[in-house]
Amino acid sequence: MEQDKRLIIYPRYINSAVQQVDGRRVAKQYCPHNPTIQEISAHLKKLYPTSEVAEEPTKRYPRGAVEAFDVGRVRISQVENVKKAEILKAVASSILNEKVGALKAAAAKVPQKGKNKK
Repeated sequence: MEQDKRLIIYPRYINSAVQQVDGRRVAKQYCPHNPTIQEISAHLKKLYPTSEVAEEPTKRYPRGAVEAFDVGRVRISQVENVKKAEILKAVASSILNEKVGALKAAAAKVPQKGKNKK
């Protein structure tokens, strides 16, 4: 029987709301808060366009099988000369940068108190 070479990425691996003991694999400073499998999949496709990426929305993290919010995983074909930890850090940083950029853009549109007075 041939072994499956695809990597499995659960959202819990890169979730800043999860402690390392509960399954987070990337440092909290690089992780977004509650990433979805759709976000992870989109960023994996952007970062590794030649890899095959598949969402599995019905699968669950084995230790979190009773938690309703912890649903889904993403599978990516093995990337040559790139370790899983590097892929996790890259996708987590990419999602975090996008979320921070969106927040900064929204904050720039809000008028600051006291700036409009003459």
